[in-house]
Amino acid sequence: MGVNGAVFYFIICGGETVERFIDPCCSECTHTQETPCSQFVDCCVNGPLCHESEECKQKRKAIMDRVALDSKFVIH
Repeated sequence: MGVNGAVFYFIICGGETVERFIDPCCSECTHTQETPCSQFVDCCVNGPLCHESEECKQKRKAIMDRVALDSKFVIH
């Protein structure tokens, strides 16, 4: 499934599942369907922006690393 031309992959990192960029990274994340992040793309790439967490930053990086290593991944 794609959002803004990006494909989201399932990954497990740090014992917690982060399935997609659009899912909150933890209970401190303020991005929800009811309160979407106004800096969503920047948060996915450089975040989290709503709180400080190296663990959450690594969860986001793990998704990007997996996509970057997938030879079948194509951005349209």
